[in-house]
Amino acid sequence: MKRRRLFGNTSLATKLALVALVVTLVSLAVTATVGLVRGSELADEIADARFVSVASSRADAIQAATVAYEREIMSLALSPATARTITDLGDAYLELGQQSVPTAALNDLTEFYISDIVPELEDVRQSRVSAAFLVPDGDAAIHLQDAYSIPRAPTGEVASGDDGTTVTISPDLVLDAGDGSAYSELHPTVHQVYGQIAIQSGFDDLFLIDARSDTVVYSVRKRIDFATSLDLGPHSGSALSRLIDTFQDASEPVGRFSDFSAYVPASERPTTFVASPVFDGSTLVGFIAGSLSVEPFDAILSGRGDWNGFGDSGEAYLVGSDAIMRSTARVFGETPAVYLAATAEPGPAQLTDAQRRRMSATGTTALVQPVDRQIVLQASDSAGITDMVDHLGRNARVAYTPLDVTGNSWMVFAQVDRDELDSPIEDYARVMLFTVALFIVVVTFVAVRWSARLMAPIRAIAER
Repeated sequence: MKRRRLFGNTSLATKLALVALVVTLVSLAVTATVGLVRGSELADEIADARFVSVASSRADAIQAATVAYEREIMSLALSPATARTITDLGDAYLELGQQSVPTAALNDLTEFYISDIVPELEDVRQSRVSAAFLVPDGDAAIHLQDAYSIPRAPTGEVASGDDGTTVTISPDLVLDAGDGSAYSELHPTVHQVYGQIAIQSGFDDLFLIDARSDTVVYSVRKRIDFATSLDLGPHSGSALSRLIDTFQDASEPVGRFSDFSAYVPASERPTTFVASPVFDGSTLVGFIAGSLSVEPFDAILSGRGDWNGFGDSGEAYLVGSDAIMRSTARVFGETPAVYLAATAEPGPAQLTDAQRRRMSATGTTALVQPVDRQIVLQASDSAGITDMVDHLGRNARVAYTPLDVTGNSWMVFAQVDRDELDSPIEDYARVMLFTVALFIVVVTFVAVRWSARLMAPIRAIAER
């Protein structure tokens, strides 16, 4: 019995058309596969180069900013006027310490702590706070905080707004408390100079600290750290106090940064400090320090909120060696409610209720939001780029760069969602598949017509 061949009854014209179509399909398949693979690789290379560049540029900008802050503090520390100011304010402070404080002043200050300070701290901590551990006990500290730190109506007036609420003057706007003290005689000139410096330099607050008991003899903001001792007072364990302790053996001005920490006088909002010792000749007379919130760093990392070069999902953020953010995540900065809802869902992005409450109260993810610890260990040594699951559980491509900031181990992360990164390749693949399908239809039609015309003379001969 004769074995039947595949396509045995198929005409020669059809066979020629099929051969042409198969050759075309194989060529298209090879070309498309190579194009997709190489296109994907090229897109990844371009994206990697772009994000490494973005991370590096943001790191350079943060680095430049910290250097600028450090230089500003150093220039003030080297000025003889700063040493004289600290000494004069320190003498005036000691003079106030020799005078008894009226009971009414202590009562007013205690009431201010109970009504204004304690509720803010309890809102952040979600636990009870005792004013007794915050109110200073020195006569000079009580006198100065009562005179300068409590917001009051203008002297001799009972001002109120359109809604009936009392209008008060912010402590950082008060030049002279009108108490007739030697301190208040010095303060207007000092405040006009150093208050303007703080504004121009971008500091949240600026401190002059007397080396005698490490007393804050001046601050722009006049918060609850004003006039207290960083050695023995209620804020002796703060990041500012620890930074000042690092200068005890210093023999000349030198600038150093502290890490971000929850600073109680700033309602436990994340704060970093830069400080330097101040000398009169070879004698240590005190210290000058500036505080910074996360806002200046957020502005640098986000391009002042524009996020140019980051697409729809990309962002950059500052990270500490403990794998916790030191700046605000993009989604939280733009839509806090969406971020808090996303971190409430079970999964890799889930945070505790306490963490979400703290972010909501402080207005930032700094000092709360963790990131991939393994990537942080890599970033602490050198720059690089890798894939990771980010703080919202998204697959992301991240570039990282360590910073060289005196006293800190910070690093900058720049990332973009993998979905957004792969989107151009997916669009390219769809266009290519549509083109290939269209080309197959055209080739099939052409092959059939070509084979038919090619076989026409042969058919004519066979018919004869």
